[in-house]
Amino acid sequence: MVYRVDPSGHEKVLYSFGGGADGADPAGGHIADESGNLFGTTRGGVNCTEDQSGCGVVFELAASGAYTVLYSFAGRSDGQWPTGNLARDSAGNLYGTTQSGGGSGQCYAGCGTVFEISANGVESILYAFTGESDGGEPQAGVTLGAGGVLYGTTSIAGEGIEGTVFMVKGSTESVVFGFPEGTDGSQPQAGVVLDSSGKLYGATVRGGALNEGAIYEENEAGQETLLYSFPSADYVGEPGGPPTGGVVLDAAGNLYGTAGDSYEHDLGWLSKIDPSGSESVLYTFTDR
Repeated sequence: MVYRVDPSGHEKVLYSFGGGADGADPAGGHIADESGNLFGTTRGGVNCTEDQSGCGVVFELAASGAYTVLYSFAGRSDGQWPTGNLARDSAGNLYGTTQSGGGSGQCYAGCGTVFEISANGVESILYAFTGESDGGEPQAGVTLGAGGVLYGTTSIAGEGIEGTVFMVKGSTESVVFGFPEGTDGSQPQAGVVLDSSGKLYGATVRGGALNEGAIYEENEAGQETLLYSFPSADYVGEPGGPPTGGVVLDAAGNLYGTAGDSYEHDLGWLSKIDPSGSESVLYTFTDR
């Protein structure tokens, strides 16, 4: 479903997916335009050559409540299983990734794509991943930078590399950074955020000092700085376990995100990482 929670904590369901042509299993968030229309993706839906549960759709939920499928993925060459957030430019074009499809590379049915949906609903594949040095199986969406450059991550890559940060300009893909096996962070499942100086920030679910995930920074030259390594989830009082979500950046350069697995009844943390790399727990989730 798509829902809204107002400042007083009241929830309202805006749309419930039927599981057919309208899509099913939304895995990413939503973006809004200046008129309050929402845009998002679902992983499921009909019209799929690879999976009877569907290959996913891109949809618009208008401020009036009207729901429209902008594009329905068929699988293979046009991509399948969009799982991340979309990006939208000033002309109304939408950009995102699919975890599979594209029809090329070492992955069954393809290693994923970066796609564009034009304002009139026409899909174009900007890049199809091969799963080699260029990466593959992106599990998050893209971030739109200056000049229409798109930034994102892949969860796999070639031998000795466990995921990438990539950029796509036009139809050309470049790897900004390939995560090597070791302590630099690996297997990013979330996307990246971009600051005003062109630096990228994100999280990985593996790597870091204890292989429990890390928060990283990439500069324009592709040089990585590891800002924080998560401790083991068995450490009492520490935000341990892999950060499967991304990070949010504020104007002061602080990063905010969540850590996953936890100790006893603690079910995760909301944390802040300041520009010096110091971490503080803002909230602890529990099952009580």
